[in-house]
Amino acid sequence: MNVYRLIDGEALRGAMRLVPSPVTVVTARSGEAIRGITIGSFTSVSLEPPLIS
Repeated sequence: MNVYRLIDGEALRGAMRLVPSPVTVVTARSGEAIRGITIGSFTSVSLEPPLIS
């Protein structure tokens, strides 16, 4: 199953509305490598291009 997709600004905006708490798991994929990290705080920096910090 391939779940890799690019996200656009509107999708990021919708996802940010659903963040229920300050503890978040962020995942990313580059080629076949999939990585994840648990973070205590993050914010949306830009919708175009979609960036979080």
